[in-house]
Amino acid sequence: MNKKILSLMLISSLSFLSLFKSNPAEAQSTRNVYRCIMRNGKPTTVVETKRGKIELIVWESKFFGSSGWSPQKRCQAVTQRFQQFSDSGTLRLITSGRMNNQPVICVGENKAGQGVVCKSTGLLITLQPKDNAQQVMKDLFNISARVSGGGITRSASGTVTINMSNFLDEAPLMEDSTGDDISIPEKENLEQSSEITIPSQKPDQLSCPPLLCE
Repeated sequence: MNKKILSLMLISSLSFLSLFKSNPAEAQSTRNVYRCIMRNGKPTTVVETKRGKIELIVWESKFFGSSGWSPQKRCQAVTQRFQQFSDSGTLRLITSGRMNNQPVICVGENKAGQGVVCKSTGLLITLQPKDNAQQVMKDLFNISARVSGGGITRSASGTVTINMSNFLDEAPLMEDSTGDDISIPEKENLEQSSEITIPSQKPDQLSCPPLLCE
């Protein structure tokens, strides 16, 4: 009888350990991965989800023409910020507002009596003083073409907010690429492939442009 009890306890313990060990792998498999790639000749921020790959931002907005920073580097730096906020669990809402008296696109939070406002540590993109943050956000995320896709709301004042969870659950998936993503060596022509990965750099390797400075 004791041997049977010991066997049952051993089996239960092994089952529990097996379940415990599977959790990290399961968590890893559901992690959203943000990447900056070249797609159709344009720098594009995409996110790889459990559903598939979703196009988030195509970096061709006219609002960034005078910044002196290439679209590829803007794409890369902002994509890194998306990944950092996503990994920390704070990338729930995206909106526009003002931080340090500058127009910004930011990670948002709900505040009683104020609606969705920028988190104090939620900076995604700092814009130039003359820029209309709402218009830049609409253009960057192609809001006009996505309002029926879910996850995008407008307040009574017209402020746009993106609920990232709902957006990623309902946004259309990208079609599969005809070729594999190819890493770009430094100084290589980015137009050589229709969809190529821009290699990541650590934040301290990137000079801080006007649009991204804290």
